[in-house]
Amino acid sequence: MNKVYLACYRGRGDKLTHRLCDGITRFFTRGKYSHTEIAIALPDGRYQCYSSSVREGGVRTKIMPLNPDKWDLIALDGISPEQITRYYRQNHGSDYDLLGALGCVAGLPQNADKFFCSEWCYNAIFGSNQGFRFSPNQLAEIVRHLSILDN
Repeated sequence: MNKVYLACYRGRGDKLTHRLCDGITRFFTRGKYSHTEIAIALPDGRYQCYSSSVREGGVRTKIMPLNPDKWDLIALDGISPEQITRYYRQNHGSDYDLLGALGCVAGLPQNADKFFCSEWCYNAIFGSNQGFRFSPNQLAEIVRHLSILDN
């Protein structure tokens, strides 16, 4: 079985605009993460990653390496790859929810047909529609604490 992780980005983007957006996200969400993905380990050491990305326009999947200098992985024990792919099939191609991401810290309304990264990941993990409440840093803390309680 392929292991499933919450991948939390703490790296620096290659482009100035990406670094600026990452910095703004980290500042307003009071943490070291600016983005989250759900990553399913592949036999070749890379990961099949699922998320909603502002840089790529919304909900998507892609295969990529996750450099440990830029990413922290938190094991999602009890979450199957099938659960993630099933949720992905329900909403792949949905637009990125920039106002929802801003609303996470500023109280703006969310759009149920659009997703930001931690919203999408939360919903996929917990089978919920309440992910709009959580930033990448909040989601990382929730998952870490739940994994401690399960052990």
